[in-house]
Amino acid sequence: MQIIRPQYISNIRNSQSSISATWKWKRQLWKETPADSAVVHTNKAITVSCQNRDLDHARQLFDEMPQRTVVSWNTMITGYSKWNITTNALGLVSLMHFSDVKLNETTFSVSLSLVGSGLMYLYANSRRISDAQKLFDELHEENDLLWSLMLVGYVECDSMAEAEAIFHQMPRHGVVE
Repeated sequence: MQIIRPQYISNIRNSQSSISATWKWKRQLWKETPADSAVVHTNKAITVSCQNRDLDHARQLFDEMPQRTVVSWNTMITGYSKWNITTNALGLVSLMHFSDVKLNETTFSVSLSLVGSGLMYLYANSRRISDAQKLFDELHEENDLLWSLMLVGYVECDSMAEAEAIFHQMPRHGVVE
């Protein structure tokens, strides 16, 4: 049995790589690697594709996996969430549930964040900034989107002092550098 080397993952990093090279990589990985290791390598490739905003490629890898784990599902859901493609992320959560895959803490956390973001957006757009602030206070940890929504909400409501305060807190919380 041949050992799959990291260079196969680097092939995925190059989003300009040809479709045939991708198919060759997948076939070789899935045929020659033990199932658990193939899942890990494919999850890594999905992660890299999501980080590079190549979500179509990530989803193709995900859809064609012969075996998925909860990590596979969460990787794809988190990828959609990172790029604010809420409908796809929540649709995948639903598909995960109906595929009899147990949702875990990560799944629930990402789902709650997506729903919270939508609700906060609704509050801010309807000028209910105090409700948006309450939700933000509950959910803002490690969620860059909520920080941005809160900042925009304050600006939209002409609350510039609050917008400036949020803006200055963002670097301390790792939202911006």
